[in-house]
Amino acid sequence: MMKRLLCLALALALLPAAALAAGKFSYADAFDARRKALEVFHVCAFSSEYYDSGRDFIVRWEIPIRIWVSGSPSRTDLNQLDSFLTELALRVPGLPPISRVGRESDANIVIHYCKLREMPALIPSYTKGNWGYFSCHYDNYRLNSATIGVAVDKCDQRTRNHVMREELVGALGLCNDHDLYSDSILYQPWTTVQTLSEVDWIMLNYLYSPLVNPGDTWETVREAISASYGL
Repeated sequence: MMKRLLCLALALALLPAAALAAGKFSYADAFDARRKALEVFHVCAFSSEYYDSGRDFIVRWEIPIRIWVSGSPSRTDLNQLDSFLTELALRVPGLPPISRVGRESDANIVIHYCKLREMPALIPSYTKGNWGYFSCHYDNYRLNSATIGVAVDKCDQRTRNHVMREELVGALGLCNDHDLYSDSILYQPWTTVQTLSEVDWIMLNYLYSPLVNPGDTWETVREAISASYGL
């Protein structure tokens, strides 16, 4: 049995909005897209920025995901979240049922739309300087709870839209970012992209594929996916 804490700050307030070094995710065909996404998957699904950086296994949700929203979200925040949850359910068939609930006691993910100074109290593992942050717990390789913070006093609406998606994708098990494709929601340098890139959707579907299981190592996952798709 394993019980661990995963934490990741995916929206870094201290990063400048500089010119992006990496290009967008591009591919010749579906085969090429899956192959390239598998390389990024190794980075994003098998480590996290602050904890478990050396782990060699995947973690994911196996139970219904129930989200409660706390703090001071705008109407647009709630609409963006509901739209994203619908999109996740449609585009990641292996994902457990995911929905928003009306009571904190019914939730296993809490999203705090809060002031930056409130983050440390709401998320004890919070690392200073981040406008968006998440932490999540797993037991026996299965995620069972998560907390997300979005700094409403630092983020305009476009930034909040981005941060919500970025942190939630992290809390689903893609716990690290990368520096390869600038249109990815998990791209390390600062962006405010509003939608997930094709590479993000492929990675989520790898993570929630029936081909793999919680606790599988990179070698096991790579072999299973490569054999299935002929990579």
